[in-house]
Amino acid sequence: MRHIFRYADPVVLDGTSTRLSDVRFSGSAAGGQAKAIVDGAGRLIDLTVDALLLRRPPRGIADAILSAVQQAQDEATAARPAPTDAAVAAFDADRIAADVAAVEREADRRLSELSAIVSDLIRHQDRRP
Repeated sequence: MRHIFRYADPVVLDGTSTRLSDVRFSGSAAGGQAKAIVDGAGRLIDLTVDALLLRRPPRGIADAILSAVQQAQDEATAARPAPTDAAVAAFDADRIAADVAAVEREADRRLSELSAIVSDLIRHQDRRP
């Protein structure tokens, strides 16, 4: 599993190296009655809905929330650096496939070990009076 994490390289925003999950972007709608915060990957982190917004019809509430979330996600997308030729060249599909295959083999090996242990425990339990 440790091999997979080497592909989760940090990104550079404003000259600072950081992980996408550590960066926050916000959006708002309906005059600030709906506010959303997403991380650098666009995942929703926080959603705040003002009580005044709840006086609107359900469709209006949904539209305001959706608009706030989309605005925050758009900001996150705009802040992500475009992949460079070096980044594209660093992506080695064959190496990733080999690493995934190695992880699968290790998982199969450990599952076989676990199955043998469970079988031994069952046999031991069956022998007890």
